[in-house]
Amino acid sequence: MKLSILLSHPGKQHSYQLLSALHNAQFMTKYVTSIWYESNKFPYRLLNLLPANLRKIAISKLEKYYQQDISSLDIIQFPYIALLMMSYCKIRRRSNAEKGIFYLCKIHDKYVSKLIEKEPYDIVIGYELSSLRTFIKAKSHGMVTIMDHAQVHYKYIEYLRNTYHEFRELSLNNHFESRINAFKNQEMKYTDYIICLSNLAKETMTNNGIEANRIYTVSLGFESKHFALKTFNKDKKSFTILYVGTITKRKGLHVLLESFKQLNLQESNLILVGGESDGMDLLEKYKGLYTHIPFVRQDELQKYYQDADVFVLPSILDSWGMVVLESMACGTPVIISENTGAKDIVTDDAGFVIPVNDIKALKERILFLYNNRNKIQDMGKKAYEIAQHYTWKNYKEKIKEIIIDIAKRSNKHKNPH
Repeated sequence: MKLSILLSHPGKQHSYQLLSALHNAQFMTKYVTSIWYESNKFPYRLLNLLPANLRKIAISKLEKYYQQDISSLDIIQFPYIALLMMSYCKIRRRSNAEKGIFYLCKIHDKYVSKLIEKEPYDIVIGYELSSLRTFIKAKSHGMVTIMDHAQVHYKYIEYLRNTYHEFRELSLNNHFESRINAFKNQEMKYTDYIICLSNLAKETMTNNGIEANRIYTVSLGFESKHFALKTFNKDKKSFTILYVGTITKRKGLHVLLESFKQLNLQESNLILVGGESDGMDLLEKYKGLYTHIPFVRQDELQKYYQDADVFVLPSILDSWGMVVLESMACGTPVIISENTGAKDIVTDDAGFVIPVNDIKALKERILFLYNNRNKIQDMGKKAYEIAQHYTWKNYKEKIKEIIIDIAKRSNKHKNPH
């Protein structure tokens, strides 16, 4: 099917994989983004003017904004937005940084909306908080709009903030949050179809009035070259629990730390891998109970997953949870909360899904694996088998099916006879 598609994202998230999927399907695609790092092009040539140490730091941060299998001819770059975002977030506290990002996303949105006037597309794909003007303009020109939605519905987030005080602490001020949510609501009015990451995300949308037939679900994939099945050691005496993710209360770290403290298991250790955020006071409270590793390169994470006996992610909210899939791909069973989107792929023989904020349930599942080491290998192998159905290759095939289905449905509406 011949289709022309405009994909817009002011940052990155998983948009590179979506772009790659659209290219693999041979759709004519243009990608509008803030940063696409190519060292020999302006403005990145200016980095050569920096002192060597600063240049090295800058390049290490920018290198992730590039993907080798994508032609730069298909990239429309508007770099100043992201550079402003990075600078603003460094100097402002969280609430003000959120405001800055919102306004900069609106600038990106305005820029993209003007591009649509210059060139016709069949489909326009955008992301939350950066697509309102773009979608309004696209709809006025008869284009189909798709929101690649990386989060749950905002009203479900409001519910969680009213229910769990750990989540409430992350709230913005009420006036600004109301403004953000009103903007999201407007965006949704101009969205024809939604692609979300999990059945959890889809359910929060249908529960808030969005028709199920407008929503497609596709799970993200993992990089198979970085994660492989471990060699199981039946004689291993120690017991290792692993957490990978930002050190934030939203991930349910208080549940994990308190559970581990109460269990007080012999020859056991808890490893936390992830950058600092609002949960640092928890690390101080439970100091001496765990090992914290602030940063591990993506291609080095495999060792931690393979060395662990169980991976735990007791999130209050995670619309997907890539780390769950990565752990399973290494043959490590998982324990996750029911508010983690990756529960879609966790079966009873590969891991456990527990209620949110339930220390008792988490302790029981950890203790079961601690006392039944023979189960770890069987569950780990099953987890590995499941993960093989969720590579980026699978994701790209699913995206192709979704886009073709949307195009066919849209053509029927345009040409009912």
